[in-house]
Amino acid sequence: MKHLLPVDAWAAWRNGERTGEFDEESVLLFDQSAVIEKLHLDAPFDEVEHVFLIVVQGDLTIEKYIYNEDTDGAAGLIVLGDLRVRNMLVGGQEIYVTGSLIVAEVFWGDYNHGDLHVVGNATSTVFVETDDYSVNIEGQSSFTHYLDQYGSGNIATTGNESESPYQGLNEQLVRELFVPEFILSDDDGTTLVRDEFILARLEAGLSLLKR
Repeated sequence: MKHLLPVDAWAAWRNGERTGEFDEESVLLFDQSAVIEKLHLDAPFDEVEHVFLIVVQGDLTIEKYIYNEDTDGAAGLIVLGDLRVRNMLVGGQEIYVTGSLIVAEVFWGDYNHGDLHVVGNATSTVFVETDDYSVNIEGQSSFTHYLDQYGSGNIATTGNESESPYQGLNEQLVRELFVPEFILSDDDGTTLVRDEFILARLEAGLSLLKR
């Protein structure tokens, strides 16, 4: 199965560098394109044992959401094709897409233990990165709103320049874009929250955006 992984994917080069460190890890393999309702990366498909990595040989379409709360070590995802999803709230793993990433509503990547690598183009209505989440888009990025917690526009583009001017995660803009349940404001500023209430909203097919 190792031969399927892109050579610059973290799971591939780290395993080579550490001489088979991940050889005994649990990997879920889709051997063709797939359409599924949802993907919870803390416990993919209700697996009892820890899942290290999910690999899809082809396009992956998620009808509702990709989600996790454990931003220290949720299951990784490698899609050898395009990835389409309505909402995507991730962090704590590598997400590697060899085709394009198409997010209908919200992408939120959180924490510096996670990163997104898209070889093709990336589109989303709102794209958010917080707490030094790492992003590398080799193609064109096109987001209606690109929000970076530190207001630095952290996307690394190794191909075309981004068409998505970044905006800080300021309270006024956040309240204009998102439903109140998705927002946390305190003395440290304004950010977003993922918890059982947000997961229930995603399960019900409700939007995180104001209409």
